[in-house]
Amino acid sequence: MQEREGPAALAADPVVVVRSAEPKQGLKEMFLACVYSGLARSGVGAEAGEPVVSAIPAFAQAGLSMVDSVDTAAGRHGLALLLGGVEPGNYGLHAQAGNGILPPYSVAAVQVSDRLSVLVAARDEEGRIGATVTTLRAHFPIR
Repeated sequence: MQEREGPAALAADPVVVVRSAEPKQGLKEMFLACVYSGLARSGVGAEAGEPVVSAIPAFAQAGLSMVDSVDTAAGRHGLALLLGGVEPGNYGLHAQAGNGILPPYSVAAVQVSDRLSVLVAARDEEGRIGATVTTLRAHFPIR
């Protein structure tokens, strides 16, 4: 973020960033890179399945923690742990998960907030966005 000055007054809610569209180019790519980097302290980049073009490199460049395979139990577990404040990193089942399948944790140290924001960066893909949000809500219900 080029126009940000000083620390944020309040900590942001945890944010899950999911990209269901093809990568953007030019100004859109620069805009999303700024958004992602602004979320680096509270955001987690997430990816399901085997996308044609992975968003993980874009998330890594912005400094987001990441988890792949959120369509599996291990991926959902990793996402929950990252949202709970464990050691940031890149976790999952794929080769780019440089920190292993799950982050190290102790049950006493993990505290998941009761609020979660979901940011889905896509355009003209209402059906896929809706399916992604529905899946996240099903696996992470608000109690």
